[in-house]
Amino acid sequence: MKNTKGPEYQTKWFRRKWTICGALVLVTAVLGLLVYSRVADRGPALPVERIMAAYRSDAQYGEVIVDYPLDGTLFPTDIAAPTFRWKDGRGKSNAWVVTIEFGNDQGRMSVPCFDTEWTPCDERWETIKQQSLAGKAEITVLGVDGQTPEEILSAGSISISTSGDEVGAPLFYKEVNLPFEEAVKDLASPIEQRIRLYEQNVPFRRQHSPSRLTGP
Repeated sequence: MKNTKGPEYQTKWFRRKWTICGALVLVTAVLGLLVYSRVADRGPALPVERIMAAYRSDAQYGEVIVDYPLDGTLFPTDIAAPTFRWKDGRGKSNAWVVTIEFGNDQGRMSVPCFDTEWTPCDERWETIKQQSLAGKAEITVLGVDGQTPEEILSAGSISISTSGDEVGAPLFYKEVNLPFEEAVKDLASPIEQRIRLYEQNVPFRRQHSPSRLTGP
């Protein structure tokens, strides 16, 4: 079959092809630079053991406030892993080490973080729960600068423990307005009922009526 498309068409086709290829190369390069800059900002991998060796419990550091869980929290043994969240008042910290120490001389667990929250994997959380059945686990969060990680900038600690009793069912809680001054600001809003499920997937339906809750 005779090719009816002339040189001008073929030239335009090749130009379009190379334009698309060039755009793809440019996008790939930009994404690579973004990833590299993010890693570079964090600096090299945190030397966790050297950071822990430099930590002194009686030293004065900036304050790390652990928002969740609260200090002294007692977890049921069948609860899913929580997300530890904290605020760093120092401002210069851009990396953290979360350390869990157990009171029964079973060693410690240290995890580097580059965000102000951390959720243990299932294996780690099972270890934490088992080791905190007999006594409290001390959670310490140390803030550092990723470029000079052995200089500790901030620190904060809480303790948690695990109960030997299971919940054995979904936990139900009711969310309402605060009383008095806050309550009168929004009297028209309905009371919400919510179901929080731990390690279960029960398809409850939320009702607007506070006195009625149906299951599957």
